[in-house]
Amino acid sequence: MQTNSIKISVIVPVYNVSPYIREALDSIINQTHQNLEIILVDDGSTDGSGEICDSYEKCDPRILVIHQKNQGLSAARNTGLDHATGDVISFFDPDDAFHPQMFEKMISVMLRENVDIVECNSLYYYTADRMDPSLLSTGKPRSNFTEGIYDREKAMHAAIKHKVRVFMMDKLYRSYLWKTLRFPVGLIHEDIYLLFEVLDQIKTMYVMEESLIMHRKRPGSITTSPDLKEIRDNYTAQIHFDQFVNDHTPEIFSESELKQVRQNTFQFFVFKYLQLPTKISNQKEIHEWLIRTIKELRETVNLRESSPEIQISYKMIHFCPRLSRCLYRSYRKAKHTLDKT
Repeated sequence: MQTNSIKISVIVPVYNVSPYIREALDSIINQTHQNLEIILVDDGSTDGSGEICDSYEKCDPRILVIHQKNQGLSAARNTGLDHATGDVISFFDPDDAFHPQMFEKMISVMLRENVDIVECNSLYYYTADRMDPSLLSTGKPRSNFTEGIYDREKAMHAAIKHKVRVFMMDKLYRSYLWKTLRFPVGLIHEDIYLLFEVLDQIKTMYVMEESLIMHRKRPGSITTSPDLKEIRDNYTAQIHFDQFVNDHTPEIFSESELKQVRQNTFQFFVFKYLQLPTKISNQKEIHEWLIRTIKELRETVNLRESSPEIQISYKMIHFCPRLSRCLYRSYRKAKHTLDKT
């Protein structure tokens, strides 16, 4: 089968991203692989993003724009899935950018290796300016990463160890993987929630070393400006992930891997508390919820098996939460200074 015979449905949820959407769309429509169905789901934008999408639709017959009332990222992706007709599915964030040969390279791997999913590497940029795709070649591969084919069980084990990423937008998927799966509407961190349900259906996937996506981290985004819903939804997704591992132990996962997943969840929320911005909305409520949740998660792990840093951090949070955050910020600042010298 020829690479250019594969039709890719590119699903782009759009919500109030007018400063970035043109760069994102240009990086899609200018792909060297041109057999695309580009589905733009305007999720109730109020900043002109929807109108920008309409202008692109008029100029490119491959683009379909769907306007709907604001329901969130998951609902927008689900709308895209409901309209997708391609052989392959791609999810794309409207403030990111692709390498111009991303689809061509990934489809070539998918066909050559006959796999259900192809994952590429990616880089993060903390910027509001345009991103330069040539910088992708300077990216460093993941330190715990091995390029190659992963079967279903190996992919699940790799995901626990972060050798397969939880993100949806750095992968190409055979469309049949999404016949029955949909994202949980109203839940942030839907990638964590759904990843293992996707991996549970595959025979094989391929993980590439090459960086082909530029992710933008911008001020005011969900991940840089956490609120109580974001943190609670993250918890819901993490617990759902933990439960999946628990339900498949010992069929797929070992008891030691189950313990490690619970340790990772506990550690994640310890650091989530320590790394909270100094000024956030509902600060008191967020602090109280996180401290209560950390203490509950502590009951699921053996603290002695945690790293010394986690043991000390937990004890500080338990006995003196305010001081723990101050000390942690001082520790990180000192470590950053030492790392630069």
